[in-house]
Amino acid sequence: MYIYFGANSRDQTGAGRQVLIVGAVIALVAQFLTLASGLKRITSQRQEPALLILLNTELALTLTNLVFMLGVQATGDTSQCEMVAVSLHYLHLVVCCWLFATSLHLYRRLTLDNYRPTVWLYALAAWTAPALLVYVCTKLNRDGYESHDYCWMSVEKGMLFSFMIPVSVLMLGNTVLAVLGLRLASHWKEESVERKWVRVSATLLPLFAVVWFLGVVALENSASLVFPLLFLASNGFLNWFVFICWLPTDISAWHESEEDFDEEEEELFEEHHQQHQQQVMQAQKQEVYVCGRRHHYDLQMDPICTISS
Repeated sequence: MYIYFGANSRDQTGAGRQVLIVGAVIALVAQFLTLASGLKRITSQRQEPALLILLNTELALTLTNLVFMLGVQATGDTSQCEMVAVSLHYLHLVVCCWLFATSLHLYRRLTLDNYRPTVWLYALAAWTAPALLVYVCTKLNRDGYESHDYCWMSVEKGMLFSFMIPVSVLMLGNTVLAVLGLRLASHWKEESVERKWVRVSATLLPLFAVVWFLGVVALENSASLVFPLLFLASNGFLNWFVFICWLPTDISAWHESEEDFDEEEEELFEEHHQQHQQQVMQAQKQEVYVCGRRHHYDLQMDPICTISS
């Protein structure tokens, strides 16, 4: 069974390439479930920036997986194969940009008191900046894409500067933001959504880089089953991890986490304030009672003093 479009110039009897397709299908199921759940929630709830970022990231992951599954092995037509390679280059960079935007959004949310995120700026940068980079790469290094064995970037001719260096820069920035975010989130309550979100954002981009690396190695060594199976496991784990951990079951945990935390803090403050007022009132009652006893005693002593005199 082959699910890619176009013919392939190589022998298709290798089991490794079949495993790659199976891994892509398993990941695609999780991606469709995540998109469907996110779209359902965004129609029933208000448009939370975190949910919009999740949907854009998952959309980029789904498109990347579809293009990989349908066209990475279609080497029969050179121009078509190059188009697939350029598309994969662009979509992989888009995914990395959205994962970095996730960490940036969370860090700004934790550090700025009156932070009002503008998701359209994140979308503009994440969808257009990779297009500019890919356009420059295609003009400067037209031979940087592989079209003989598979449709992807050439490991020898252009993958280092066109893909690995930009992704490494994004990973470095993501790591710095994740570390700073974990330090800030350590001051929050133990089971806060922010702490969970920091950990997830710190994990996704390196995990996606591992999936990409194993995919390239699996294409280079498709005669063996070791790397294709590793790609299947890592790709499935990444997308099901997003569905289970990044898309929580409780809707209010994402949409009203900050408001719930503020309400809980306000309730604790009111409770403490009421207890303090009760203590003050009890102390005042005791003071009035003592003063009343002393005043009555003084009134009783005055006549006695008068009679004695």
